[in-house]
Amino acid sequence: MVAPGSPRRYADDVRLKERPGDFRVEEVYDFEADPAGSFWVYRLEKRRLTTLEAIHRASSLLDVPRRNIAVAGLKDRQAETAQHLSVRVGRAPPPARIAGGGLVLVRLGRAREPVRSAAMLGNRFRLVVRDLASAEVAALPGALADLRRDGFPNYYDDQRFGSVRAGQGFPARDLVAGDTESALRRALVAPRPARGGGRGRRCPRARRDPEALWQALLVRHWGDWEALAARGLRNVPHAAALRHLARHPHDHAGAFARLEPHLKALHVFAYQAYVWNETAAAYLRTRVPGGFERPYACGRLYLPGPLDAARRADLAGRSVPVIDHRTRVADPILAGCLDRVLAREGLTVSRFRIDGVPGTFFREESRALMVRPRRLRAGPPRPDMERRGRQVLSLEFELPPGSYATVVVSRLFPSAHTH
Repeated sequence: MVAPGSPRRYADDVRLKERPGDFRVEEVYDFEADPAGSFWVYRLEKRRLTTLEAIHRASSLLDVPRRNIAVAGLKDRQAETAQHLSVRVGRAPPPARIAGGGLVLVRLGRAREPVRSAAMLGNRFRLVVRDLASAEVAALPGALADLRRDGFPNYYDDQRFGSVRAGQGFPARDLVAGDTESALRRALVAPRPARGGGRGRRCPRARRDPEALWQALLVRHWGDWEALAARGLRNVPHAAALRHLARHPHDHAGAFARLEPHLKALHVFAYQAYVWNETAAAYLRTRVPGGFERPYACGRLYLPGPLDAARRADLAGRSVPVIDHRTRVADPILAGCLDRVLAREGLTVSRFRIDGVPGTFFREESRALMVRPRRLRAGPPRPDMERRGRQVLSLEFELPPGSYATVVVSRLFPSAHTH
């Protein structure tokens, strides 16, 4: 993995996600009601929760197994979000509305199929950007015109790389290398800093945090699975994997296979997304010089400046594959960029596969290199009441599924803090 680098420096930093309500996301979904359907569909509104955490809480509130719940996409923890959730239950209708633990579920109706990503049309964003300098506000009309005309690189942003931000790295890279124990340890142990300052068990808040306590037990007793099982695995994260290890202490692949499907998919796709980002950035540096860099969880993203007509036309229809071991790239420049990225990882395309872990695999898909926001508009600037001489404004736009609003903000305001 490329070490985080130093971006081009700016005199000022704008701020995003500073207050609750500054970052709002609403899923645009093609919901087709069917009174005879086997699934109930809900509108899920959440705050300060990942989508996976929200699924767990919804499972408890609705009293149904997590495997009976489906969502179309994952939404940022640091945002107020609305999305669709489906649940398969019996004939009796589940509650019309449930609230608690940072989420609200509102029943929309029945459907023939569960919520799925193929029916997702995109996401609608409403953002507040703070701490803007007068020069940034003055430059915004031109930046908006450039963005509407040229689009922006379709990078995955930090929200996709939770395991990297938590200090776990990429478990999927270890799976590719055949080191399933290391992959499992990365997936289970997140060495994030203790809350409230301090480190480890010395932090009083960490002592009261069940998750922090369990993480400490995993580190202390790693490999002694019987001792961990003896403490009881009821309501413990990844209990199925740990029960398997108590019976088969050396079958780390089997334990990884028993992690929750959503978690396995997140780890696999995070590594694919990292390779995609690095390949796309290398390609854009080669084809469109004169842009700027900004840091993200895994290194640096390159954002081109305004494009001339020829470059705009050249990039508009291009895609970069999210790779697996069967990927073939026809464009020699793009193929060279991908090969160099994989060489840094000690890999080739043919090795980009996972063996011996049932239900865990890479799958190729095509991802547009550049995307353009729809219905992009900015509100009038107003004074930032907390910072003399600075300004605040709002942004609204829609993006295709899987595209990141934080990259839009980086394109408009290169100094933006997006997390």
